[in-house]
Amino acid sequence: MQKSKIKKLKKILERSETESPEDIKEEAKDFLQSVDTNELIAAEQEMIERGVDPASLGHLCAAHLEIMADDLDKMKAQIPENHPIAVLVAEHDEILKFLTELEQLNQKISLAKSAEQLPKKFFGQLQHLAHHLVAAEKHHQREEEVLFPQLEKYGVYGPPQIMVMEHTTLRALKKELSKMAESGKIGDFVKFKEKFSKLSGELVANLRDHIFKENNILYPAALKVIPKAKWKKIGTDADKIGYCCFTPQHKLVS
Repeated sequence: MQKSKIKKLKKILERSETESPEDIKEEAKDFLQSVDTNELIAAEQEMIERGVDPASLGHLCAAHLEIMADDLDKMKAQIPENHPIAVLVAEHDEILKFLTELEQLNQKISLAKSAEQLPKKFFGQLQHLAHHLVAAEKHHQREEEVLFPQLEKYGVYGPPQIMVMEHTTLRALKKELSKMAESGKIGDFVKFKEKFSKLSGELVANLRDHIFKENNILYPAALKVIPKAKWKKIGTDADKIGYCCFTPQHKLVS
């Protein structure tokens, strides 16, 4: 990516520290019209390596998702509702909702000055979100054991390997969030707030970015290289592994 684009990206991220997310999202959308997916991924990685908090990249990812929404809709329109890829995308839609709720919960914590100011059902909400995020394991398992081997069989090696590595990182973050949820303890409120903000921020940013790459790079590649005749077997193998508790049931109707 050109240095001028990295500079622009940095400015947007710096503004995100003091201005409203909506304002930043609009500028991010304008900026993202000038970069392709691979450039964005490279830029994000470079910013993280330079010490930028991954949570601040969420504004960019959310904006890019909006820009790519039309392409994603076109992809979904080309396949049956119960196609293995359609099911994976539908699960992503549900996971993104959980991430938005997690962000909202984090905002409530950031405004609180003491544990007494937290919502009464705080740990109940957190447990609900952590449970569903951990329950996405069946989603990852279907990808790793069914979809990715097929991609590699037809010559697509890099993206699946990267996604598997990211799954490992995401599992660790979700496990840590689940621990916080199940403990039901706060202790030192300032430390708790800092830890929760960092953990939830990393999880939201990393998982949104991961979903973006799968929806807009990996899945289109799979539809392109895997022969149509192979998808029925992929669907059967996916059924054997099973689905998530939040998988939209109408997607599974044959």
